[in-house]
Amino acid sequence: MPHSENLNDDVVAPGAMQSVLGNPAVLDALRDVVSSARHVLEAVDFVDMMLLVSGEIHPAVVSDDEIVDIDDIQLESKDGPAIQALSSGRICRIASSNSTGQWPDFRAACRRRGIMSMVTFPILVDGVVHGALSLYSRDYHAFGPDETRVGRSLAANASEAISAALTHAGVVGSTTKDE
Repeated sequence: MPHSENLNDDVVAPGAMQSVLGNPAVLDALRDVVSSARHVLEAVDFVDMMLLVSGEIHPAVVSDDEIVDIDDIQLESKDGPAIQALSSGRICRIASSNSTGQWPDFRAACRRRGIMSMVTFPILVDGVVHGALSLYSRDYHAFGPDETRVGRSLAANASEAISAALTHAGVVGSTTKDE
């Protein structure tokens, strides 16, 4: 699975989401969301974004290559906070990766990288999940109400960029979840 800020042809899928993945302005907007998260939220050490394309989850933008394999763990196991946010449309969080709970393999991978807490926000367009924005911190319990409010806003910014691309492609309001 390709991992980079520059989405390449291996990631571009046919259909409406190609408008997102193939549009430099949209990619710049998504990169800006990732960059903003690190600058606006002091607790954020790493950020990544996954997109749902034709029913498949693709890593899209990552702040650091250091966390690329965290996406791989979720994609291979089909389990983790981003996978759950993509399937449920709900915010998923881990206050402490040292605690037992959901996603034990993911938690262990976080601990090995010094990530102590994280939160994932679904990226919704017209109520349909098109992606997930994950924020990671080296601090425990780093994502309280204020950070959550800002994270929601950042996910909304990503939603606006995706919505614009889907509108341009003529598919906003579509009832399918895999475009």
